[in-house]
Amino acid sequence: MNLEQACEFLQGAASGMPAPVRAPSAPVERQDTDVREDKQMRENIAIRDDVACPVCGAAIGERCIGENGTLAFLHHGRVIAAAELPI
Repeated sequence: MNLEQACEFLQGAASGMPAPVRAPSAPVERQDTDVREDKQMRENIAIRDDVACPVCGAAIGERCIGENGTLAFLHHGRVIAAAELPI
């Protein structure tokens, strides 16, 4: 969320008026090495507990590793690997 969106939200919340409907954004194309900051922490933990990271080699249950050390979020490649698991 950027500052403009936050200001719009706060204006709408303070006025009691519903927020304007936004046009859907275009799908984001991601690389396997991209860090997925859009996932909820609960979902990150579930994925981390089920799938090793094919990008950085983090084992099941371990956090992904980035250029600057341990990541709070997952690599996109790990999210995709989790989505490919059988239900």
